Amino acid sequence: MSTKRAFNLSIPSHRSLRGAAALALAVSSCISTVQSSAHAASGSWTGAALNSDWTNPLNWDTIPGANNGTFVSTDIATFGDSTNGNAVTVDLNRNVLGMTFNTTATTVGGFAIGTLAVNGGNTLYLSNGGTINVLATNATNTSISIHAPIVMADTTYTLLNNSTTPTSGLKLNSGFTGGASGATTVTLDGTNSSAATTSNSQILGPITNGASSSLSVVKNGTGVWELRPTFDANTYSGDTIINGGLLRLMSTVGSMSPNSNYIINGGTLRPNFNGVTGKSIKVNSGGTLQASADAVINSLNATSGPSLWFNFTGTTGPITMGAFVNFVGTTAGQGGFKLSNQDATGKVSYSKGMDLGTVQRPFDIAQSATNLGADDNDLQVNGAVNGAGGGITKIGPGTLKLNNAANGFTGALEVQQGTVRFNSPDALTAKPAVIISGGNLDVSSLTQTIGALQINSGTISASSGGGGTVATPSISMNVPAGALAQASAVLADSTGSATLTKTGAGTATLTAVNTYTGGTNVNAGTLRIATTGTVANGNLTVNGTGLVHVNAGRPDPLKVAALSVTAGGTVDLNDNDLIVTAGTSNAVRTLIANARNGGAWNLPGLTSSNARNASPKNRGLGVLTGTEYIAVNGTTFGGVAVNNSDVLVKFTWNGDTDFNGVVDFDDYSRTDGGFNNNRTGWLNGDFDYNGIVDFDDYSLIDQAFNTQSGTLRRAMSYLDGSDRSDKGMDAPSLQFVQEHLQQFGEQYAAGFLASVPEPTSALAISGLAGLAASRRRRQRKTQAGR
Repeated sequence: MSTKRAFNLSIPSHRSLRGAAALALAVSSCISTVQSSAHAASGSWTGAALNSDWTNPLNWDTIPGANNGTFVSTDIATFGDSTNGNAVTVDLNRNVLGMTFNTTATTVGGFAIGTLAVNGGNTLYLSNGGTINVLATNATNTSISIHAPIVMADTTYTLLNNSTTPTSGLKLNSGFTGGASGATTVTLDGTNSSAATTSNSQILGPITNGASSSLSVVKNGTGVWELRPTFDANTYSGDTIINGGLLRLMSTVGSMSPNSNYIINGGTLRPNFNGVTGKSIKVNSGGTLQASADAVINSLNATSGPSLWFNFTGTTGPITMGAFVNFVGTTAGQGGFKLSNQDATGKVSYSKGMDLGTVQRPFDIAQSATNLGADDNDLQVNGAVNGAGGGITKIGPGTLKLNNAANGFTGALEVQQGTVRFNSPDALTAKPAVIISGGNLDVSSLTQTIGALQINSGTISASSGGGGTVATPSISMNVPAGALAQASAVLADSTGSATLTKTGAGTATLTAVNTYTGGTNVNAGTLRIATTGTVANGNLTVNGTGLVHVNAGRPDPLKVAALSVTAGGTVDLNDNDLIVTAGTSNAVRTLIANARNGGAWNLPGLTSSNARNASPKNRGLGVLTGTEYIAVNGTTFGGVAVNNSDVLVKFTWNGDTDFNGVVDFDDYSRTDGGFNNNRTGWLNGDFDYNGIVDFDDYSLIDQAFNTQSGTLRRAMSYLDGSDRSDKGMDAPSLQFVQEHLQQFGEQYAAGFLASVPEPTSALAISGLAGLAASRRRRQRKTQAGR
């Protein structure tokens, strides 16, 4: 048996040992030279001596372990139904493989291993692969308390509490430290349950790496363990893996290591107090993250990948879980939230809120076919999302819904992929900037007041019946070449008059009846106005290569205040009408005349792609002042009230002088009046905007009239010379053709035929065109009765 040492070598306390584990191991060989006992054998505690020393042979049947400070012992120290002293003083550098506690008698109390103090006196060294095993502590409210600081060998160790008494447990009051150089994995296991708020298996001291090693914690079994340091903080850097049962985080001084990634494969991770910190949390299918009351995870600081990851690829049905989380770290794009799922995964509700910190955080949300089919959300955050400077960058095809009525983050909301929704109006209380760069912002039927709005690609939609509104101080649609952007919600002013500015070579589309009042500037690319869309009745300015294209089939005229189209810019009305409330008819006519280009409709200005693509080219854009229109039609134009000062543009038949949609004898009467009295303007028959009424205008009106009358082919055969007989020429429309050919000659015929490209008349057209070029553009002939 052992004898007393020749001398006593002082070893640092557990706290200093954490910073000097290498020193402890370096001197272990020196210590072993002065040991009076070497490796012993496994032994059971009797506690029969008058003192509690581990080294006293009267306290054991065989003294287990070695006292050389190494990790070589394979001995097990067993503590059973000893009725003697149950306090054990650990000697210097004691090393065992494991300890087993198996008190079956109800009269036996617990055991205290080491000194009851911070860091608990001398350190206990535990060999690789060992276990501290609580098999039974039948006495009520009895615990096994290990006060001694613990250093574990590299590789693996297990703390196992299978006590058959739920109120009895295992407590490590000084925590533990990993080995000197290799990775250490400590498994917390067992079936011991706990009271509602306090576990009986607790780590009450800090858990730290070794001098040059990492340490990981694994929670197995159905029991409950607590990380509850009462001094210092957990700083280990290996993963914390929860495979079953419950792991509680119960201390504000650092129960959650800021250097560890927490992975929940099964069971539950539950932060119970404010102040716990970590690197990241990943919840796999079968795992649960659940806060007690309003506990806050103060810090998740992942430097790569998400800070919070719900990996539910093996989960079905709706899921609700969460804890208040603060994302930290000052590098934009780091941390954030990720949801992985499968097609059968139902809606995931994050039950608490989060703080984004000071930078943009990615929210990578996958899409479930189940949720897509039900028009439901893939991730719904029920708590408020805040952050002074922090913002959300939404990626992934799934739908993110901010369900809280007051989300106060001040950084940008950028929707790159998928969809973002809200549950309440004005749910972004700090009014952050919103950027749509490929995804969809769905405001439903709600009004959301935001900061500056930038749409690079993607959509703003208004599902659930429409009527949704985005109120903003400015609207930028900078759409690159090949990209598409669309705003289907109403765009409105928030503070002051919002201006919409379109740049970039791509195409943006407005589909709602917008109300912003700052006007619309199109500097590049295309701005499409859908059949239900508007540019909010404000000023419309088109610069450079900008194009405003109005989709075909509007039920009412497009309405603008002032219309400005600079060189190179184009407004294409297609087959629609226009009301200009703050412009002049001369300016509008000039824009149309430039675009018309002799009927080709292929130059910048105010144009009609429908007229350009038509065959025959018998339609165009007419211009009337409000006064002219009201005099012949009344005060509504396309269902919209008009004033005398308005300028009206109508896509109609060439020759429809009064905008009634047909060419009739009233139109001929006005055209004759314009011709005979040297008048100008659409109302008087100047359909080609050349400043006079001449044979070209009669060609245009006659062609349109014959098209309406179904006599166009006979008129063409008469004019191209293939049949100049009077046969079949008795219709009024054809009689006008005969009359005007006699009046203006072959130049009239050439103008008529030029806009009706027929293969059978191509030669005749070319000949007549040459004839027309040799004559004056205008011949006057006064006709009585016309």
